[in-house]
Amino acid sequence: MILLTSTSDLIQLINTPTSGDIEVHASWIDNNAGTITPGRTNTASITGATTTTIVGSPGASTQRNVKFISIFNNHASVASIININHTDGTNVERLLNVTLQLSEGIIFVDSIGWQRLNSSGVPQVAGLTGPVDVRIFSTAGANTWTKPTTFTPK
Repeated sequence: MILLTSTSDLIQLINTPTSGDIEVHASWIDNNAGTITPGRTNTASITGATTTTIVGSPGASTQRNVKFISIFNNHASVASIININHTDGTNVERLLNVTLQLSEGIIFVDSIGWQRLNSSGVPQVAGLTGPVDVRIFSTAGANTWTKPTTFTPK
């Protein structure tokens, strides 16, 4: 969950290098004393090294709950370094720093968090490179081992 709770709170995207084509969509709900109002922003393509507000501040006495953010590198030949920051008007806190290769994306989904997508739109999972080896070995003495006869996965 990303909350914007004051009229100074923003979510900003900082893009480098100077060329690029970053496309951004954000969706949220505003809560003003129990009145729920949905909202969204489709940010124009970000094509230079710049700081861009991708989720604006809520109105007075309103809490904005960011539900979804989609960021894609639509450039044909340039990777982009993307920083996503939350600012309250005084303090800037980094939420995410990622390099997006050609046609890669990153999404934020409320209750799930950030997820990187490859150029085919498939979620990338860090650290998984192949099947996990589930063989279990136990030793009966020095320089010997006994193959288990049963296996019960947990």
